[in-house]
Amino acid sequence: MKQKLSKLQYEVHLVDHCNLNCQMCDHFSPLADKNYLSPNQYESDAKHLSEIFDHKANYIRLLGGEPLLHPQLVHFFEISRRYFPDTDLELYTNGLLIPEQPDMFWKACRNYSVKIAVTKYPIHFDYDTAETIAQNNHVKYIYVTEKNEPVKTSWRLPLDLEGKHNPITNYSKCDMGNVCILLKNGRLYPCTVIPNVVHFNKYFNTNLQVTNNDSIDIYHATADQILKFLANPVPFCRYCAIENREEDIPWNISQKNIKEWT
Repeated sequence: MKQKLSKLQYEVHLVDHCNLNCQMCDHFSPLADKNYLSPNQYESDAKHLSEIFDHKANYIRLLGGEPLLHPQLVHFFEISRRYFPDTDLELYTNGLLIPEQPDMFWKACRNYSVKIAVTKYPIHFDYDTAETIAQNNHVKYIYVTEKNEPVKTSWRLPLDLEGKHNPITNYSKCDMGNVCILLKNGRLYPCTVIPNVVHFNKYFNTNLQVTNNDSIDIYHATADQILKFLANPVPFCRYCAIENREEDIPWNISQKNIKEWT
C-alpha cells in the first residue's frame, strides 16, 4: 500500500511514562504506569536487526515517554552504536532534564555520536540554557519544532472505539504508518499508536484489540518480509478515525479525559 523502505528505521520507547504529560499524546504517556525498557531486551533486538539488515538503518530514535528518566540511558547509546555504527542516532526529549545530566551522559553522547532532538513546549523552561549546555559539551542539539515561534502545539488523533473504519483507506491516508515504526519486545509495529494503546485500554477499561497480525516478529522474518509488512495496513488500522484528525490545537497538560483520544 505504501512504498517499501529501502532500509530499516525504528523508534524505541526507553520509558513509557513522562514528566510533562501532554494532552492527546499519541504514545498515551500520560496514562502509562512507570515502565523502563531492559537494556538486555533491547540489545537482543538490536543485535538481531543489525544482523538481518547488514548493520544499516536510516535512523534510530530513542524516545518515550521521556527517555531522560531512564536510569540506564547511556547503555542504549552504546548498544545502538555497536550494532548500527553508521546510523543517525537521535535522542528525542522534552529537554527538561538536560540541565541535570552528569558528565558521563555528555561523554556518552560524544562517544556514540548521539544527536539530541528537543521539542520546545510553551512552558516556563530556559531552552537557551539547555542548548548552551549541549553546545559547551560539544553535542549536537536540534529542535524538532522551530527554535522560535511557533512552538509545540497539539494534534488530536481520535480513536474509533468500535473499530468500524476501513484499514486500507486509513493506512493510505496516514502519515505515521511505515514512518513512526516502533520496536517493542522483539516485534516491529508500523506506528506508535498500536503498541502503546495498551495504556489507553488499561486506564479507560476499553478493549481495542492488538493481535500478532498488527506487528511482525523480527526473529521469524527476513529483512524483506519486515519491510514489506510495514508498508501495508494492519487490522488495528480500523480503530483510527483518521478523517477527524486535528492539528495546531493549543498545547496543554493532559486532564486524562477519554475525549482527548476519541
